[in-house]
Amino acid sequence: MTISKDGEKNQWIYLPVFKSIKKLNTKERSKSFMGSDFSYIDIAGRELDDDKHKMLKIDKKYYYIRSTPIDKKDAYSKMELIIDKKKFVALKIIFYDKKGKQLKTLDNKEFKKVKGSYFAVLSVMKNLKHGGSTKLEVSEITVVKM
Repeated sequence: MTISKDGEKNQWIYLPVFKSIKKLNTKERSKSFMGSDFSYIDIAGRELDDDKHKMLKIDKKYYYIRSTPIDKKDAYSKMELIIDKKKFVALKIIFYDKKGKQLKTLDNKEFKKVKGSYFAVLSVMKNLKHGGSTKLEVSEITVVKM
């Protein structure tokens, strides 16, 4: 969850296994999430207005988008996304480091429809720097109105 107040963004992540909420400060957002190839920001998600977006291409099935963080302190220099037009979900995201080199790729492989929206339930993050990968499986989704 991200809350903006007076121009300052605060972000929290709920860890149901530990029944705890963790506040993420700016430095922690780019750190490895529990030793995996995901960072905390990858797990917690991004707000649309955190980035500038450019449509690179559109074909029959997909949108191809480049998102560039507005905050120069962000862990990534840019992200390139392939969005499924029917489900309106990211099938693949390529993350670039500060030098503009590919850092890691996220492949969302399976989705579940809950209350009219699709959610990734099987994702694989591949770290291109050291060759590791992490598989994330979501076993339960709860949609809450705010």
